[in-house]
Amino acid sequence: MSTPLDEVQEVLLAYYASKGRFPRPKDVTPKEVEDVKSVLSRAFTQMTVQHGNQRGNNGLRGTILTLDKEVDKYENEELLKIAREEIPLDELKAIAEALQESDQSLCYEDALAEALVKWFKPTYFKWIDPIPCSKCQGKTESKGMGQPTQDDLLGGAGRVELHRCTSCGHTVRFPRYNDPRYLMRSRVGRCGEFANLFALFIRAVGLRGRYVWNAEDHVWNEYYSPALKRWVHMDSCENARDQHLLYDVGWGKKQSYILAFSTEGAQDVSRAYIKDYDAALSRRNKISEVELESALAEVTRKRRAKLDGQRRAELEREDEWQARFLRGETEAEASSTSEEENLPPRQSGTAEWKAARGEDGKHEGSA
Repeated sequence: MSTPLDEVQEVLLAYYASKGRFPRPKDVTPKEVEDVKSVLSRAFTQMTVQHGNQRGNNGLRGTILTLDKEVDKYENEELLKIAREEIPLDELKAIAEALQESDQSLCYEDALAEALVKWFKPTYFKWIDPIPCSKCQGKTESKGMGQPTQDDLLGGAGRVELHRCTSCGHTVRFPRYNDPRYLMRSRVGRCGEFANLFALFIRAVGLRGRYVWNAEDHVWNEYYSPALKRWVHMDSCENARDQHLLYDVGWGKKQSYILAFSTEGAQDVSRAYIKDYDAALSRRNKISEVELESALAEVTRKRRAKLDGQRRAELEREDEWQARFLRGETEAEASSTSEEENLPPRQSGTAEWKAARGEDGKHEGSA
């Protein structure tokens, strides 16, 4: 029995074929059908994530379910193998060992995470905004969105930005890839591409990682620190580690929902990133707190259902320590909040763009 998604996919597949959106033989092969279905599924995934928080209860629930499915790719052995070939792991391990020697408070995982986040940008991946002209390197202006090619769609790029050079008139295409394979080829992007690929790299170096989604249009990552007994913030766009109040205090960003996802479960981590959580409650109006907790608990239950009892017990103990951190009951939380005055405004992006988003440090976040 076909699902509504299957029916929509078939309609869109027929539409693409009728419009000649991509070269194809006279007879459609089964593989072609599956390829296009995969492309369309990724496009629907992106639409759910981008617009879910605008549709209230069902929208946020849909976002949770979508993001839960997305993290499976970070455990894909083929992707991890490719990623390991891109990462200078021996070099990063040497840097981590040197960091441990200079700072005895760092465990191996903390030191490796620090080395990784400092290497990722700009050595490997680069921020791209504004878009330079690919012909003359001149400035460009946004000209809206373009039609994705078949290759764009296979790379998960349901959206393609168009930018026209103000000097030579050349139009530059910027596909917003979602597939890590394509990101490892392009090696440029904005926060979405950064967090997506960095989540894979965290796993590739042997760290446990999470993908963190923020309802106010930003994403980043976390890794687990056995020494600190908690999940630790990392933002590869900003070369930042363990700066949970960076967005609230440093950027001045007003936040509401901040959710973390891994193959071990999902968690509301908003308290870790919002200084005055009570003041933010008025912005948390997409779903009741009880319903949100229930939705995340159900994701976690399903994720852990096939684990053995010992591993589930270990994760539950970690959950208890993480809950203490979120409530501000640990020394780790106290030490991180004591460094608030040193948190900078957003580094990535143009001054105009940061000001328009309220992330230039000239606004008050939680209030």
